[in-house]
Amino acid sequence: MVKYQHNLCKCGKKKYRYAKQCQKCYTKTLKGKGNPMYGTHRYEKDSPGFIDGRTLKKYYCENCKIEISYRATRCGSCEMKRKLKEGILNNIGENNPTYRKEGSIRISSEGYRFIKVNNGWIQEHRYFVEVYIGRKLILGEVVHHIDGNILNNKLNNLYVFPKIGLHVGFENLLRYNLIDRFSIKSNLKILALNGLKE
Repeated sequence: MVKYQHNLCKCGKKKYRYAKQCQKCYTKTLKGKGNPMYGTHRYEKDSPGFIDGRTLKKYYCENCKIEISYRATRCGSCEMKRKLKEGILNNIGENNPTYRKEGSIRISSEGYRFIKVNNGWIQEHRYFVEVYIGRKLILGEVVHHIDGNILNNKLNNLYVFPKIGLHVGFENLLRYNLIDRFSIKSNLKILALNGLKE
């Protein structure tokens, strides 16, 4: 039994049963004048991209006369100025009911307290350490809570590990009760003195 029944094309070659032409004749029709889109430019009246002459006509902003899309009446900056003037955008910045001022505090889903500083959020314990030692923490430095309470951000409860691996190793020792939690003391005074020397 034959899988596909073939008929003959006008050129004499075999074609599939429901096809109008063979593959070679079909590709010839797509090239040149046989192609239905041949000779049409997107801005010509015969082209499907041409809609009521809107694509040919240039449109300009009402205020600053910059060229814009035919769908718009103003450019982006003029539209923003209009909205501010009419009071549409009253919820920007401090007028927004969800706006948080500098120094605001929130608690993350992991339970850490974050503080807003310079329009950005930073973990409170890291911020306190940075302020105390007088420099930004280097990438890899980890602030550890000695008593295990991540909301207790007192300076005498914070210890800075210079590398993530050391902190992970210490946490593993705590997990298997191989070391006492309070066996380390805060090292912030040492870091602050080292920061002053540099």
